[in-house]
Amino acid sequence: MAAQDLQIQPRSQGYLATQQNQSPVNASAVATSVSDQPTLLLSALKRRWWALLIVAALSAYAAREVMMQFGSESSVCTAALIHTGLPNAPGGGEVIKPMPPTTCAEYIKSTSMLSKLCESRGLEIPPKNLQELITTQASRGSSLLNIELSGKKPQKTIDNLNELMAIFVEEVAAHRKRTLKGHMKHVENALLESRAEVADARQRIFEVQSEQQKVLDKEGVNSEHYRSIFSSVTNTQLAIDEKRVEQVGVMQQIEAIQQKTEALESRVSRLLDDYRYQLTAKVAARLRRLTSRLSEGSPVFDEVIALVDQVQNFAASIDAPADPQQWQVELYDVVSNGNVALPQKDLDEIADVFDSHSETLGLQLRDVDAQRLSLVKQQEQLELSVIPIKNQIKMLESRLNEYQSQADDIGEQLTGIGAGQFGAYELHLEQAENQHKALAAQLDNMSQLEKCRVNEWAVSVPASMQTTSVSSNNTKLFAVTFALCGLVLSAPVFASEWYRQQTSPQVAFANSLQLPVLAERILQDFAPHRRNRLVPANLSEEQMEVVRMLALRIQQSAHTDGAVMLFSSIDPHYSPAPLMASVAECLAQREEKVLIIDAVCPAKSALPITNVVPMPSATAGNAPTADVSKDYSDHPGLSDYLSSGCDSVIDLVRPTNCPGVDLICSGDVAFPREALASSSLTELVEQCREKYTMILVNSPSATASADLQMLTARADGIVLMVTKNVRNNPQARAGVTDLIDLGAPIIGVVA
Repeated sequence: MAAQDLQIQPRSQGYLATQQNQSPVNASAVATSVSDQPTLLLSALKRRWWALLIVAALSAYAAREVMMQFGSESSVCTAALIHTGLPNAPGGGEVIKPMPPTTCAEYIKSTSMLSKLCESRGLEIPPKNLQELITTQASRGSSLLNIELSGKKPQKTIDNLNELMAIFVEEVAAHRKRTLKGHMKHVENALLESRAEVADARQRIFEVQSEQQKVLDKEGVNSEHYRSIFSSVTNTQLAIDEKRVEQVGVMQQIEAIQQKTEALESRVSRLLDDYRYQLTAKVAARLRRLTSRLSEGSPVFDEVIALVDQVQNFAASIDAPADPQQWQVELYDVVSNGNVALPQKDLDEIADVFDSHSETLGLQLRDVDAQRLSLVKQQEQLELSVIPIKNQIKMLESRLNEYQSQADDIGEQLTGIGAGQFGAYELHLEQAENQHKALAAQLDNMSQLEKCRVNEWAVSVPASMQTTSVSSNNTKLFAVTFALCGLVLSAPVFASEWYRQQTSPQVAFANSLQLPVLAERILQDFAPHRRNRLVPANLSEEQMEVVRMLALRIQQSAHTDGAVMLFSSIDPHYSPAPLMASVAECLAQREEKVLIIDAVCPAKSALPITNVVPMPSATAGNAPTADVSKDYSDHPGLSDYLSSGCDSVIDLVRPTNCPGVDLICSGDVAFPREALASSSLTELVEQCREKYTMILVNSPSATASADLQMLTARADGIVLMVTKNVRNNPQARAGVTDLIDLGAPIIGVVA
């Protein structure tokens, strides 16, 4: 073979032909920067949503268990008591002073009260501790007593507070009865003493009266002067009573006249109201009759209706004048000076209405004024007649006092008992009797209140769910536990995703050589050791999208039909055959005529191409065509052709189960030395170019740089497979660097 045949002369300008003028295809194939990559959260949600769902479910379960174990509720229940008081005493006065709300606020929190609550409700909390959970509030001058009770369970707290208020109401009533019983004993003793004092006072007066009567019977009856004075006292007292009766009669007459005067004033007010109402109604009716001559909806019609509303609003206004004449003048101004220019005939008719009503009102008011003047004169005469009666009563009272003084002096001279002494005895008796009556009434009132079943306190606002505020740490505990568990459990998920987003050794290798990354993190899906061969029908959506983009890059890099694309792996232990088979099937679906050539020596092959590409079977249900209906185990391969064991290229081609994809396998014997540099391989490639639009070649590893460079001389593009072992393989960089220095048409790197 001529030396120039060994020089790499690509049929088209590849990625590295000129680094200054990159083609648009290759520029778009360059790996995106880190800033263009999706965020860690979005990437994890997209790729590992199932793991995050499991994390969320486990976190929710753990949070629920923690909430059920350690969660608690707290509630603050409010209620109110009101002091309704007790029935009033029949005789008036305060029998027992009720406890003020401020005292009750302390009493309801007392140890005795809370002990009864604990006993009634079966609470196991000490009264001292329960006292700290109760808050009371009573404002000065208010009858309300507000109570708050804190607890864990809302319904239990409500029941406890209602029970506490019921105990308080009953206990206050019982306290009132106990207090009244003690007070009643004291009043009963005082009543006995008062009764004895009344009896003593009466006995003393009786004795004095008896003694005085004996003296008067003995000497006073024969005293003519004493009998005359005593008669004068009696007559004067009768005269005073008559004058007082006469005064009362005159005052009753004055009150009757005043009632008649008030009735006349009410009549005047009614006359004025009727006058305004009737006048307004007739004026409004007269204006409405005017609208009968107008067409409905016209501007003048609307203005007249608006004028009617103004008249009625004026009549109903509280700012209208009280004087009827002034009110009439202003009403006429509203009608005549309104927005409507009324005809003079209508204004005259309205003026006549005003005059007729004004005349009628004047007659009625004059009649009322005449009656009122007559009553005023009568009242003045009666008030003047009262003055001499009052003077006569004063004169008679003064004369009565003189007669009584003379009678007392004569009685004191005859009996030796003065009027002052006798009056003192009577005053003492009166005081003793009043005290006895007061104590008897007080005892009776106490007895009634002691037997009274009415409670002085009542529940104003009972405790209920509407008056209870419930707070729980369940939500907070659940949220905190869920968040902590979520962070702990999702940390490995995000860590793996973060590691996945980090620049891999393969990408770093490609970037260091300024090679575009066509696909990243896809080779592991097409590893030769995978049991299930990945074909387009079995690929996931994401995997299929990567294969389609890789096939598109290969098509864009092929500028002529029959383009030869080499697939080479930098790792000698990795075969690009699985990925190449998937790309071939994808290209065939795009109506490309694809030929796969396995150019790896069978002795050095990591994976035979026939183990990857679906091959037809002679014993299968669907029999192959007549051209291939023979035993494929004896079918010649590329090694036979290169060693002159087969002269026809057609005999090398084998159909596959994928329509549009044919295969030339590597054969069963080793390749002759320098076979990849022979003219036979060049002739085979040229013949295949005429029949196929795309030729995919499974090439030797890049570490076998001599064989790969000899194949590169016949290629239109090279796709390099880079695994993570590139960082431990120093020969990889040297092999790829040699290709770059020779200007090999490297399309890009698949990592």
